Amino acid sequence: MANIRIAAAASLINGLPEVIAEYQSNSLYSGNTIVWVAYGGSYALAREILGVAPDDSVANPTNPSYVTPPLPADILLTASTDAMDVVNNPGNHNHHNPNSVTLLSGPTNFIGNTLVLIQNSAASSLGITGFGDAYTKIGSGHIWVAEPDDAPAGEYAEDAFNAVPGGTPWATVYSKAQSDNTIGSDVQVALNGFLLDSQSVSPATPAIAVVYNSDFVGINTAIHPNITLVANAPSGSVTITYQAAVLSYATAHGVASAANTFWTYLQTSANRILGPLGYATI
Repeated sequence: MANIRIAAAASLINGLPEVIAEYQSNSLYSGNTIVWVAYGGSYALAREILGVAPDDSVANPTNPSYVTPPLPADILLTASTDAMDVVNNPGNHNHHNPNSVTLLSGPTNFIGNTLVLIQNSAASSLGITGFGDAYTKIGSGHIWVAEPDDAPAGEYAEDAFNAVPGGTPWATVYSKAQSDNTIGSDVQVALNGFLLDSQSVSPATPAIAVVYNSDFVGINTAIHPNITLVANAPSGSVTITYQAAVLSYATAHGVASAANTFWTYLQTSANRILGPLGYATI
C-alpha cells in the first residue's frame, strides 16, 4: 500500500478531486491512496516544500530564521512554471534548500487556464468593460486579487493590468486592494472574499475579482446566481501553464513508484477531466 501526498495550486480544488477519484478507482492502481492534498498559492507551497520562510535569502546564510518545518509532499502541482522552478532551482530565486529537495520526475506541463475579470450584481451597473477601466469605475467598491508573492494568480493579475496602454498600473490597483483588505493568500481565498462581498446586503458591495476561468466556471450558481464575466485578460498578456513533478520526499516515504503512476495518470487524463471544468487544454 502506498500513501501519496500532494501539494497543489489552490485553483486545482476545482477538478483535482475528480482526477484523484478516478485514479483511485482504477484497478491498475489498487492500493495507491492519496492521503492528503495541501492546497495553497504555488509560491507559498514551493517555499513550504523547501522548508524556508518567505523572507529567506541566500544573502543571509548565517541567519537560521529562514528554516521552517517542511511540507513533505511527494507530488507538487503548480499554476506556473516559475513557481515550480522555485523548487527545481531554488538558488535562482534567492532561496536556500535546507532539506535538499530535488525533482525525481518532471516538471511537465499538464493543463492551462485563462485569467478573467468577474463582477457581482452590485458592480454590473458601473459599466466596467475590462482591466483598463476596472479601477476607475469600481470607485469605493472592492477589487479582489491574489497576493503575487504567494500565488501566480496575483502575478498574472499584475501582468494583465500593466498590459493595458493608458490603463491604471498594477501598483495603484494593489495599493487599493491593500487598503481595502481584499488581497487573498491564493486565488481561492480571493474568490471566496469576493463571493462574501456578493452576498452582502443593504446595500451589497460592488466588487470585482481577478481569478482563473476555472474558478469562475466552478462557482455554484445556485448560491451565487448573479456573478458575471466582464473580460478575459488582454490578449498576449498572460500565459498560464500548470506543471507537475514528483519530489524526492517520495523516495523518503517509499512511494516513488506509486507517485510516478499518479504523475503519469494526471498528464494523460487532465485534458479530458479538467478541460470541461474551464481549464485550457494543451
